[in-house]
Amino acid sequence: MKKVISKENYYENLLLAVNTLCNPVIKTLGPKGDNVLISNSTNMPFITNDGVTIAKNINSEDEIINAIIEILKEASLKTDEEVGDGTTTTLVLLKSLILKGIKEIQNGEKPIMLKRKLDYYLKEILDLLDKEKIKTNKSTLEKIARTSSADEEIGKLLASSFSKVKAIKIKESNNYKTYVEKINGYYFDVGIISNLFLMNQKEVVLDNCYLLILDYYVDDINKLSDIYNMMIEKESNLIILADSFSEEIKQVTLEINLEHNFKIILLNSIDYIEKKKEIYEDLEILTKVKVKKEQDDLDIKDLGFTKQVICSLEQTIILGNKSNDLNNHLKKLSKLSKEVKEKYYLDNLMERINKLKQKMLIIYVGGYTKTEKKEKMMRFFDALCSLNVCSEGVLYGSGITLLKISEEIDDKLIKETLESPIRQILENNNLDDDKIIDEIKKSNYTKIYNVKNDDFEKIIDTDILDAYLVVRKTLETAFSLASMILTTSYLVLNIEDNLKENISF
Repeated sequence: MKKVISKENYYENLLLAVNTLCNPVIKTLGPKGDNVLISNSTNMPFITNDGVTIAKNINSEDEIINAIIEILKEASLKTDEEVGDGTTTTLVLLKSLILKGIKEIQNGEKPIMLKRKLDYYLKEILDLLDKEKIKTNKSTLEKIARTSSADEEIGKLLASSFSKVKAIKIKESNNYKTYVEKINGYYFDVGIISNLFLMNQKEVVLDNCYLLILDYYVDDINKLSDIYNMMIEKESNLIILADSFSEEIKQVTLEINLEHNFKIILLNSIDYIEKKKEIYEDLEILTKVKVKKEQDDLDIKDLGFTKQVICSLEQTIILGNKSNDLNNHLKKLSKLSKEVKEKYYLDNLMERINKLKQKMLIIYVGGYTKTEKKEKMMRFFDALCSLNVCSEGVLYGSGITLLKISEEIDDKLIKETLESPIRQILENNNLDDDKIIDEIKKSNYTKIYNVKNDDFEKIIDTDILDAYLVVRKTLETAFSLASMILTTSYLVLNIEDNLKENISF
């Protein structure tokens, strides 16, 4: 059975879907935005102002509206996955583009011409955004963390930690206290192959974990059967790093995880051959793992071992491994760095050495209730993500940079969309947005309105900063998805598919 929705009916449902998804999320924007209470069948109800968490939990009983919502969620999820922040601003921009875009189409504008307009102005906006970029320093790091977390103490603690060590993880404390712990660790930017292995968590922590490295595409489950049976017998955790895995192996591994208390985690492939070689070499030193080729038989002696592994969708961290081999390995790399002349190779070597030497910081977040801890942890996660992506610079925040850029744009739809974040922040605090925006413009952008303090302040003294990469990504994602949605006028709903239960990776 198929249901076809077209033209006016599609736009009517699109408007309902946009409002259903975006309205609860955009009300959280800014330091005085609202919180949202979330309840579902798998977790205890909790309160949050984290945009991506809210978006993930929004669905509709109407099949048509829900199908559109799932597509729109891509905006929030994609922004969060790539830069770890900016979900709410993305949906503010997306809502403005779609609602205003539909009006233009209904007034006679061709969808394809509207798409071309969005593509054209996005390029112009990004060029203007690049000119507004500010370099970061220790002071701006603290400002970024404070603004992102909307909490002065969180901002100070996180910025202080980040200035010492870049490898930081956030975990829940066993009591009400928030504290920092140093741990030796090696990390690499290769994450879990699918969020299905996360079981609704941000990361997986594996104690006393084995490591298997297969330098090839793994498509035969039988080649892994002996190793899997050993893990079942030992009830031991295992992570596997390979070029890729067949769908059968992913499915079987996921089923094992669901049936047992231990975990087997499959990691994504390493994109660059040279980077793969380096990471494999470092892991051989750290864990005693043996890198296996396709023709080799697998044996438990080939496995590496580590006291603890922390895996997320973006990163894997090996904890607690020290040896004389590591010291010798570091000496070799250090000697090589003195011989290298090209800056690219020298930078790469120094990054590798620093990772091997890296002191890991874990911030344990405390609270008097489970709800308080969860809400506080989300603030830490948001602030840490903002710090991680501010390497390319920062921008004056609270929507003022996009407001300034809007004055260079001669199209009403684009201009109003760029104004929408600052207007939403002011609206969420029941403030007169027109009056405040006029005052900012009259000052020639030497003033910014601090919603938290309910007053204007000099922009050169402000703590209100956004990471450049986050703002850039919110624009790219919102404009890209709006272009796709607005050039769509039909929806084909496959009723039969909705009755099936499928697991996709």
